Formats: sequence, C-alpha cells, structure tokens
Amino acid sequence: SWLKAIGGNMRLFTTDVLSLIGAGKEVPWPKAVTKHRDVSQTTRLPSPSPVAEKPRGLVGLASPATSPIIWVGSEDERRRIVEAGYPSCVAVPSIPPIGANYRKVLTYLQTIEAQLLAISQHTFLLPNTAEGRALQAELIRRIGAERCWVIAWPSNCETITHILDDGGQELLAETLTNAQPAPITGVLRADDLRQQLYDWYHHGSPQGVSTGWKPLDKIYRVMPGELTLVTGVPSSGKSTMVSAMLINLAREQDWAFTIFSPEMAPPARYLRLMLRQLVGKPFDEGHTPRMSWEEAEQGIAWLHQHVTLLSPKDHVPSVAHLLELAKTQVFRHGIKGMVIDPWNRLSHERKIGMSETEYIGEALSMLQKFGQQNGVHVFVIAHPFKIFKDESGRY
Repeated sequence: SWLKAIGGNMRLFTTDVLSLIGAGKEVPWPKAVTKHRDVSQTTRLPSPSPVAEKPRGLVGLASPATSPIIWVGSEDERRRIVEAGYPSCVAVPSIPPIGANYRKVLTYLQTIEAQLLAISQHTFLLPNTAEGRALQAELIRRIGAERCWVIAWPSNCETITHILDDGGQELLAETLTNAQPAPITGVLRADDLRQQLYDWYHHGSPQGVSTGWKPLDKIYRVMPGELTLVTGVPSSGKSTMVSAMLINLAREQDWAFTIFSPEMAPPARYLRLMLRQLVGKPFDEGHTPRMSWEEAEQGIAWLHQHVTLLSPKDHVPSVAHLLELAKTQVFRHGIKGMVIDPWNRLSHERKIGMSETEYIGEALSMLQKFGQQNGVHVFVIAHPFKIFKDESGRY
C-alpha cells in the first residue's frame, strides 16, 4: 500500500532492499502508515515520502552477486534499465569531472571487492562523454579488462536516455547484445584506438607527470604504464632518490604506491626514511632537532593514504608472486606506482636451459606488461654487479 501511495516500483524497491541486506547494512524502512484522527473517522494514511539517503556507493548491487551486471551513470538511468527488463544493473554515485581524484571517489569499491571480483562479466553503459569514458577506463583498470565488456554507442547517443528515446528497448537490446570484451593489451586495430585519439586530439596527448624537480623534468617524466630502471654505484642514494620522488608524486599528483623493499627490513625502516623526507626533520635523536611525535603522527597518517608495503614473511617472492600482490593494491587503493628495491632480493629461479639474459628479459617483460595493463609505473632499483674501485678510491 505504501509503495502504491508514493508511486514506487516494486522491482526496484526489492532489489535495493536486498542489496542493503546483503551488504550487512541497515535498511532505512519508511514509516509505512501513521494514524491521523479527525472528528468523523479514524483512518490509516500513508506517511509523506521518506527522506532519501545520499548514495554512498553502488546502487543496486545484490549479494551474493555472480551473474553479469550492467554499470550505468545514475539512479535514474538504472531505473530505466530495470524497467526495460535488465534487473542486474548498478548505478555509480556520480560521474566525476576530468582530473578527479579517483582514489577518493572510488573508496566505496574497497567494501565490495569480493562481490565485484566474483562477477564474471561487467558491461559498461556509462555516459559517452569524456568524463564517463575516463571513469570507465579507471573501473576497467581496477576490476581487470578480462572481466569487462564495453558497448559501441549508437550514433548521436551519449546516454541511455538517448538510446531509449531514439530507438526504444529494441535499440537498447541491440546495443547490449553487440557489446564486446574490453580490449586487452596485445592486439589492436586502428579503429580500436579511434576514441583514444579523439580524446588526445581534443584534450591533449599524455606527457607524463612531473618528478617534482624541474631540472629533471627536462629529460625525464613519469608515465603510467612504463618502467624505470634505477642503478648507480653503491651508497649513491638510489633508494633515497626514488622515495623522495614518490613523495613528490603523492603530494603533487596524489598517486599511491606499493613498495617491496626487503633491503630496508623491517618495513618500518622504509617508512622512517619517508617520514624524514616528508617532515624535513630527523626521526632519531641527534645534533639536529628531531621531529615531534605529533609531526610524526601526521606524517604516518599521510603515508597511510599513499603507501602500502609488500612484505611476504614465509618465502622470498618471485616476480610473478609480487605482481599478484600488487594487483590487489590496484583494485583496493588505485596505486599508480610500484617499487622493487632491490632487484636482486627477489627469487630468480630459472627454467632448465634458460640463460640469465633470457630470464632477465622475460622478467622485465612481465613487469612492463603489468604496468601497461594496469596503468602503473614500475620502478626497479638494481645494484651493479662486480663493481670495483680504482686507485683513487672511485668506482
């Protein structure tokens, strides 16, 4: 009776309630009826429409959710999709502007990671705008292209409303039926890159981001999806330079990183280095006044938002295992950078008959492929092999 009184849709209402129950959240049940008395009779009338809660995450995600789902850009679009006969549909809370901080915008993904990764197919119907395409690319990056499908938008259509208004449910069904797997790095044709080239033409080609040091920017910038090999003579400051660059990237670009640095065990040693660089004061007691504990706590809180440390305890990880761990951080925290410090502290077991040169080539290819598929810049710190000093004491 209450649903009829407010013009509600039973299918939508049931799906939303099941979504909240499955996520272990309290259902904001409205007061269905309220007694109103007058002198002539006693009646039971519907209460005024309930105050809607602001969306905190995906709308419409049932639990458990294993069947394919459709992603759309608003609750209104979801309503139209459900009414068109596609109940497995979720709406994002909003379409953020170009350049938005996705690490903050997409925090709601962390609470539903297991649900989303259990779904075999994600089809994206986010708006066909620069903002919608950018959000779609970030979601595909996190969920994994192997689970994602994309549509070819009909001409002159940017939203689901345009599709339904122009061609009704038949055009919508045709559009969804013709959805294709999201491109996976490896094989591309010119038409696959048309939209990317369009965006570059109108919004500028990517140039990489600043290291935070203008003199270095003239010859080197940091590009997501690429690999940087850092080497140098012993004790020349390789780890210190890279950690300082991470802080610059986190400050200026709000990047997040995952770091494997067994050379600085226990992991707190690496954070101590970053705290010194972040606060600009020594951590330990000495001749120079050290940071206060309040400053240290503020720095720890900042690092908590930007850094995760990979520290397997039961074995020395291989490149493949390290990349499995890093992939979880792409989804959970949207990392844009990964550090291996140093290369020689990984497990480098080679296949029978494989030379060291062949192994290194294969391992670097794995790192490059991971970076390209996940939009992550990989930093590898490598110590030189058998380096000697001359008579003057120089390397």
